[in-house]
Amino acid sequence: WLADLPVPLPGNYLRGMDVQKVDFERGLHSYLLGRWKDRGWWYYYVVCAVLKVPLGTWALGLLAVALTLGRWGPAVRKKKRETGVGRAEAQRDRAGWADELVLLAPAVVLVVFVSSQTGFSRHFRYVLPAFPFLFIWISQVACAARRRPRTIGVLVAGALVWSATSSLWIYPHSM
Repeated sequence: WLADLPVPLPGNYLRGMDVQKVDFERGLHSYLLGRWKDRGWWYYYVVCAVLKVPLGTWALGLLAVALTLGRWGPAVRKKKRETGVGRAEAQRDRAGWADELVLLAPAVVLVVFVSSQTGFSRHFRYVLPAFPFLFIWISQVACAARRRPRTIGVLVAGALVWSATSSLWIYPHSM
């Protein structure tokens, strides 16, 4: 009866997911940090991200985390309570959280789901669909750089140059 259930996704997309699931269930030899194993590791994709994503991109991501914590952190909430923030601003804050959740949730769900499939760990490409969501979320640093060009702007420019330079440095052996 499931075969007759309409799904709003292309048929080849679903068949590809089925084929991949069979591979994960069967299990294959996996390699990570000099060690072979009959199955995979749950942390494989995190280790790959640390090793393969340029350090400048990591710096931009950490800056985005710092900006988010600065906007939504406990100290900011306490200050808003003390100053008596109005209902309209509280609604804007909730909308801001919702916007960030829309970007971060698909990326986190995808990475957690793929990491839970430990039949084999070979290809970093399985988590690449999470990257567009993360890059859009990270792009918030551009607005902060425009507001504070001498501090955050210099950090963002440096991280962008670092990321581009490190990517070009290893060309044509990049992913």
